[in-house]
Amino acid sequence: LIRHASLSGRVLDLSGGIGGGLKYLQGVSGITEITCLERNPYFIDDLKEMETRKSTSAKIELFRGSLPEYLTAKPQLVGSFDAVVCIHSMCSMGHPRPVAKLIQMALKKGGKLVFMENVLAKPQREHFRTIQSLCKVPWLVFGGWDICKDTGSALKDVGWKSINVSYRSLVCVAYLSV
Repeated sequence: LIRHASLSGRVLDLSGGIGGGLKYLQGVSGITEITCLERNPYFIDDLKEMETRKSTSAKIELFRGSLPEYLTAKPQLVGSFDAVVCIHSMCSMGHPRPVAKLIQMALKKGGKLVFMENVLAKPQREHFRTIQSLCKVPWLVFGGWDICKDTGSALKDVGWKSINVSYRSLVCVAYLSV
């Protein structure tokens, strides 16, 4: 996904975690700066280790906190990112519409969101929806993730200049630009 997204410049990675996204972002030659956000204090050490093994000339910044916390702490960076990457992380961020609005605030004009998420199965795939509903409770209790959001539809409603959303099994992949 990241390799095919034509990313360059300043990139905000909302998928911090244990550094999976950072590993792939470091391999993109046009990226000059990567900012990784991570709310979970237990993942920060993994991100720091990934940063020390960096394989890029891009500047890397790690921020412990959420997107609203980051934009509040660094208001001068609102509207300064060329791209936002969000891979399997919006399921833990509350309702997708307000999150998408914050992402739009972070992006400069012409910037893009590269997005991949576990999403609610399509209505015609009722058996998948049943399985998701059964799995939802443990995911919420143990990880804080809601795997039954219709994130793709919510993102479409926010008002992007262009949007390309495709659904693959239970994953939504989207390229959006402001």
